Amino acid sequence: MADELRSGQIKLRVHGAQDTNSRVRAAVFARQLTALVKALETADKIANGGIRFDYVIAELKNESASATLTEVVTSKKLRKKSGADVLGVAIEGINSLDRNIIEQYSACLPYIASIVRGVSEEFSHSDLSIAGFKPFRVDDFFLKQVQRAQKIAAPKVERLYSGVAIGTFDGTIKEVDLRGDTPRLKLILRAGGKEIDCVYFGATSEQIREILDRRVSVEGRAHYNGQSGLPERIEILSHKEVKVNPDILRWRGKFTGLMASDWDDPA
Repeated sequence: MADELRSGQIKLRVHGAQDTNSRVRAAVFARQLTALVKALETADKIANGGIRFDYVIAELKNESASATLTEVVTSKKLRKKSGADVLGVAIEGINSLDRNIIEQYSACLPYIASIVRGVSEEFSHSDLSIAGFKPFRVDDFFLKQVQRAQKIAAPKVERLYSGVAIGTFDGTIKEVDLRGDTPRLKLILRAGGKEIDCVYFGATSEQIREILDRRVSVEGRAHYNGQSGLPERIEILSHKEVKVNPDILRWRGKFTGLMASDWDDPA
């Protein structure tokens, strides 16, 4: 029982499956014990920024397939929390599907999943006791909670737009293919230099040649596949050539006679 444990102690007891007459396979017990130690070490790192504790066997019983571990200090560096206590919090969070706890201690999840792997097939269930916490029953229900916790902890996939939208794009026209009725070309975007596949319905060969290797602003129907923030293809509807060195002299004299009052807010 948990109340028999001293602070910093952890006890694992594995119960055998029916097909082994309730005896526990050595490999199953070894896997769970190894995974438990890994989970404790990971909890230690999360809490303290590094390994501050080690775990020694305080008791090992072959007849009941159980082991009791004791947490011992191995580092003089600052210790904020016990790894055993953090693991207890993590398992409680998994059992109750507490999103904040699961996300905070998600690094422990693979090892906890290894402890419960094979339940009902390789072993009946396990009892995991951590000093200061009520005993945890590692069974088929706990397996479901671990699987649900893994989905909660999984990185969220950003959903990108999929469909068609009208847009304007600035770039340089390259690799023109004038064969057939619909010219195909490449637009090298000015921002980022990405290459976008384009078709230009209704454009003549002469119109395409005029903008080859030129910087243009194209407006068209952009097709997005949901895998990138950039369109996979643009159906160009119109284009406008962009002058690389705009002539600002054409504005000479345009602002002559303007007074400050001309810019006042009419309201």
